[in-house]
Amino acid sequence: MISTFTTAVALLAKAVAATRYRGAVAACGLAQGSDFPSTVMPFILRGVTLLGIDREAIRDFAKEQLASYKLPRRVLFFAGEELETTGTAKIKTAELSALAANRLAEPGR
Repeated sequence: MISTFTTAVALLAKAVAATRYRGAVAACGLAQGSDFPSTVMPFILRGVTLLGIDREAIRDFAKEQLASYKLPRRVLFFAGEELETTGTAKIKTAELSALAANRLAEPGR
């Protein structure tokens, strides 16, 4: 079995390799390790930028794009293995809602 992390970093490496000249790739999560199976060539030869995304970056983007009453109060991140999927690899929304409710009910959130 291939771990979600292994799949995610391989996908990130492919995204960087396929990015156009002076393009950017944004990533969030991937906190399970620092391995990156790629070279520095896309960054040097094509000026590719790798951007890290966190809760504040998402909120700042939302502030620019949404009306104030539509801004999320909280931003939650979930690991791939936490999300249940259907046979066609779509996230099960009922389970996601329950997972989000449980996460928000945790103390300190």
